Amino acid sequence: MRMVKKACPLAPQRLSNFSLKKEVVDILQTQTKEAGVCSGSVCGGSLMNIRRMSLAPRAPALILAHAKGFLDQYYRDIQGYDSAEHKARWQEVSRSVARRGTYDLTFDELVFGAKLAWRNAPRCIGRMQWKRLQVFDARHITTAKEMFEAICTHLEYATDGGNLRSTLTVFPQRLSGRRDFRVWNPQLIAYAGYRADDGSVTGDPAWADFTQVCQELGWQGGGGRFDVLPLVVSTPTEEPQVFDIPDDLVLRVALEHPKYDWFRELGLEWFALPAVSGMMLDCGGIEFTAAPFNGWYLSSEIASRDLCDAQRYNIIKEVGDKLGLDMRTPVTLWKDQAALEVNIAVLHSYQQAKVTLVDHHTVSESFMQFFANEHRERGGCPADWVWIVPPISGSLTPVFHQEMSLYYLKPAYEYQELAWVAFAKQNRMLSGEDGGLGGGRQRLSFRMVALVAWFSSVLYTRALSRRVRATILYATETGKSQTFAHDLADVFKSNFSVQVRNMKEYEASALKDERFVLLVVPTTGNGDPPLQAQDDPAHQVGSVRDNPGWRRPTYVQDLLLVDGREVYRQLVVEGGYIYMCGNDLVSEGVHKALRAILQDHGNLTEGEAEDLIARLKRGDTEPSSKCDWKWRGDTKPSNDYIWRDRAINFAVFALGSSNYKYFCAFGRYMDHLLGLVGGIRILKVSCGDDLDDQRKAFNRWSSGVLKAASEVFHMDGDLVQVEEEVTRPDQVKFSPVVQADFLVEGLIRAHKREVYQCVVVEMKTLYQRPLRWVGHMVLKPPQGHAQYDSGDHIGVLASNPREMVASVLRRLRNNPAADAPVRLLLRRQTGTWVPHPQLPATTLQELLARYVDLSAPPSQGLLFLLASCAANNQQEARLSALATDTQEYQKWRAAYCPSLPDVLSEFPSISVDAALLLARLPPLRPRFYSICSDRSVHGDRVHLTVGSIEFRAEGGKGPVHLGLASGFLKGLKAGDTLEVFRNKAPNFQLPEDPSLPIILVATGVGIAPFRSYWHNLNHRLKTTGEKRKVTLYFGCRSHEEDLYYEEKASMLRSGALTHTHLALSREPRLPKTYVKDLLLVDGREVYRQLVVEGGYIYMCGNDLVSEGVHKALRAILQDHGNLTEGEAEDLIARLKSKMLTNDDKRYSGYCYQCQGPPVNPRAGRVISSRSRSSHDDHRVQQRLKRSSREIAKYSTRKKERNKV
Repeated sequence: MRMVKKACPLAPQRLSNFSLKKEVVDILQTQTKEAGVCSGSVCGGSLMNIRRMSLAPRAPALILAHAKGFLDQYYRDIQGYDSAEHKARWQEVSRSVARRGTYDLTFDELVFGAKLAWRNAPRCIGRMQWKRLQVFDARHITTAKEMFEAICTHLEYATDGGNLRSTLTVFPQRLSGRRDFRVWNPQLIAYAGYRADDGSVTGDPAWADFTQVCQELGWQGGGGRFDVLPLVVSTPTEEPQVFDIPDDLVLRVALEHPKYDWFRELGLEWFALPAVSGMMLDCGGIEFTAAPFNGWYLSSEIASRDLCDAQRYNIIKEVGDKLGLDMRTPVTLWKDQAALEVNIAVLHSYQQAKVTLVDHHTVSESFMQFFANEHRERGGCPADWVWIVPPISGSLTPVFHQEMSLYYLKPAYEYQELAWVAFAKQNRMLSGEDGGLGGGRQRLSFRMVALVAWFSSVLYTRALSRRVRATILYATETGKSQTFAHDLADVFKSNFSVQVRNMKEYEASALKDERFVLLVVPTTGNGDPPLQAQDDPAHQVGSVRDNPGWRRPTYVQDLLLVDGREVYRQLVVEGGYIYMCGNDLVSEGVHKALRAILQDHGNLTEGEAEDLIARLKRGDTEPSSKCDWKWRGDTKPSNDYIWRDRAINFAVFALGSSNYKYFCAFGRYMDHLLGLVGGIRILKVSCGDDLDDQRKAFNRWSSGVLKAASEVFHMDGDLVQVEEEVTRPDQVKFSPVVQADFLVEGLIRAHKREVYQCVVVEMKTLYQRPLRWVGHMVLKPPQGHAQYDSGDHIGVLASNPREMVASVLRRLRNNPAADAPVRLLLRRQTGTWVPHPQLPATTLQELLARYVDLSAPPSQGLLFLLASCAANNQQEARLSALATDTQEYQKWRAAYCPSLPDVLSEFPSISVDAALLLARLPPLRPRFYSICSDRSVHGDRVHLTVGSIEFRAEGGKGPVHLGLASGFLKGLKAGDTLEVFRNKAPNFQLPEDPSLPIILVATGVGIAPFRSYWHNLNHRLKTTGEKRKVTLYFGCRSHEEDLYYEEKASMLRSGALTHTHLALSREPRLPKTYVKDLLLVDGREVYRQLVVEGGYIYMCGNDLVSEGVHKALRAILQDHGNLTEGEAEDLIARLKSKMLTNDDKRYSGYCYQCQGPPVNPRAGRVISSRSRSSHDDHRVQQRLKRSSREIAKYSTRKKERNKV
């Protein structure tokens, strides 16, 4: 911040009003702690941007000082100063700053601070309305797309059809060690200024520089005088993104004069909403670098400044000429007359358009009232006279005659570095090139920044004209696919016009306009697509898990029906062509699809549709009585008359884990589907294995697909080289830093999630036997983070055991000092060093403990690296063999399940460079656990059910292995802390209709989310009397493992659960029974609840349980729905419209709903769970006897049906 020591002592100041002959004394200025801008001999009051905030985050001590003053103000305002609540809050903030280096404002504190910052703004004349500011809290947002959507909501709310409302939207705060969230537009809405070669500007010259920034980011613009600029935003993890503001969100006012008709012919307009977006909200020591806010316009601001200023639109001469004024000399005051008429025109136009606007006389009187109120309530009012006095008729307004005292209070809205300049600076600072974040005061011109950060304007424009658009689609749950998608965009953006889209937000109908599509898609769990892709039309074609070989094929007529509305629009409304070529079977299918489309969207009967198609095939172009369209075709035979379109070039990168049977099934499925509909595959699908160096596979694929695409589209010039894999010590290094990132901020950077720290309140054991343990954990999240719904998950960020970390550290060389914070830098091919994209600045020991996975078996790529670091020839040979022989590697991994410390122990001659190993190790992934509590019952506590199974490798003879996360959680005790984030599961909620029955199927600790369900249902039953029919099927090994037995019995008594059934697979003296057996026994009732009553079924268990339940449901549909095996399979595939696989790699499940035969899916979800029964042993034995008979009967019927 540029400022000079204040010259004046902190003493009250007398202020005179020369018009009213009165004085007031400003004593509020004695409370300011902010430095002013004047020296003892020079006044800086007329400087423009006199207080520009630094790019460096505040030191924790300074944050704490600001927080103290702010909290005192807040609690004084709510009459709670020095109360127990005030003291507790101060202690909470102090602990947070000591631990994290920062803290989080509550929503009420944020609203209070935002309003107070407006009240304190010395340059604002419209502060009378400060109490009416509407605050939107967007601090949860993480992506540029979400920022854009939040700003659109802001614009819609604030504009309100012309009845403008003062609004502020607050995005996440500045944190150390990362770039800021920024809105690059200094104002949300502004007109472009296109600079010509001769220096002239078409449009608004004030925004010429920013227009150039937008153009260099790929925006074209229309070249007009009043083109609305796009919105440009950036996040800590994303490059700047450009979004066009929807036209319906920009309210424009055409300018006209009440007396002069020629004024309308000038073609002038202005927008309704003045929204400042380049300033920072500084509140309680927390800096919100993206906080757009708006009020409404002062008429003279538009008329005198925006339209008449010489450096803006400068219309004053044109208006003077139209008025016939003598413009030869200024003594005629022609400028004053012309400016006055422009002001009259603006006021008139906004009044006619019913858009909020205030004139300079009214607002001046309003300010004088505010000034008096502030002196009465606070003893002063900071005000900048230079800015308060209007730009027209200054001495005719009362503010002109009032002395004012300029000083600064916090909270405040502060000026900050231009976003595109700050972006370039922060990138250099984070890479260590600029002495650390916040170092340096060099002022960079726009041209210098443009040369450093972007392409040359001339080269970019020349290349842009030849570019092909490449659309990169991704779907993600953990964020990895999104990261890969943006990395792919970086590879392609030099040769293609690239857009990156989330499949969840992408309209499938837009594919028809694409020429080149790249997909980066993961497969979650046992062949399931990610949640974001489950609404995609491709997923509606068939279930991935039940369709790995595409058991249910898709035909062109299916796709025509899916896009029926669009097909009808193109053919009927736009009079388009349709061509088809195929055999008679295909021709008949397409014919039927077209007939159905004409019936559904053209309101024709079946006969009318058939007649119309027949006449159209004959070339009859007369319009139908019900369908005014023209057919464009020929009279070829029916198997050669329909459909042809421009082909889509595509390539797919599939992510998955070879731990699962259907490895990369969803990616392979998308590749198959795009090929099926006529797409041109430019490179075969590539699979990245989560267990075998996914990044290496991605780099190899991205390089290949770039080369293939350049050949297909005949790209000229040099291709961007994909960054080579880190394989040598000279490609990576540690850079010392002054201060380590706080753990939570580091985890946020690594996982791109809203990570927070919980306190373990309770930890108790539910079941424990040798090699098996189940526990119940209660967490207390920080204030404001206990917002969750039944079915949501907690992502647990575990730590590698200390012994593992110590054993790895002993085998490293070139280690930094144990307590020295460092940042890992990677060398690009250009020779520049950049920070590792996921790893924060901290000690090597913490990096190994919290950010990389030491427990996973090393990939073949990592073994190859370790082989090069082995001093013993025999050990090097063995490692090389494992690294190159995939079959031998798979056997070795399956037999020993070795962690990295195990490998280092087996091959003791290995000594590896610390930075190199850190760069190659896989990231430590979060483990997901279903929340087993309900907010309405358990308040701000979060309950988890945690289970762990220990095992011995080498056929039971090796050392004991324990799951990383479960072992970590098992070792926690009350009072310990745990870093987590919430994983929203909107598709896994209970159905809203209470009349629909619910079936819950669970095994083991999968009962967790169902526990949250029954507590929620019990609460509803007690408070509203809402009773539901809920049946629980739970499987476990023995009665001792029947989790939450007492709770389930209580829920049965209360009516929250209707029935519970228990399957025991290892109970002495009882035959083995599984949940699938109990479902078959109750097949008729299951069929009635699901199909006849349209109920829901939720299931969670491991893959074996899931497959068994699937087969049981298929048998039930066959037996009680009179379906063949294929029909039942097809029905289940369509009903599973929503799926989930737990990321802890142990449980998968599904939920779907039926509604009467013929069955049509109405909803679907998936979940994780476990449960237990209230039946006594005698009843269980009776049910098992019946179960055996039912299974035998089913097997006999199945054999007979197969023979037929």
